[in-house]
Amino acid sequence: MKYFIFACFLLISSAAFADCTLYVPQNCAYKGSSLSTSGDKSPGYVVEYDCQQPDGMIVKYMDWDFSITKYFGLGRFSVPRKTIFKEWKKDSIELSC
Repeated sequence: MKYFIFACFLLISSAAFADCTLYVPQNCAYKGSSLSTSGDKSPGYVVEYDCQQPDGMIVKYMDWDFSITKYFGLGRFSVPRKTIFKEWKKDSIELSC
């Protein structure tokens, strides 16, 4: 039992201090974003990113990322404290934690 508690502590502490990187499309003006733990029964995070393209069209991108701590029901404790936005050449987003 003590090994299980220790393993849970390691998972939470390593995830809680980890930074996430969100790769976003180039030439897209930032309008807003959100990161959700997506409820108790889902083992992942949902991220939404809103941006305005050069032609004026506003696009909402979404991505989902699996979390082992969420799988064990400890997602609220392991939510990343910081998300770094980096541009890339694809027309999509990708969350990397």
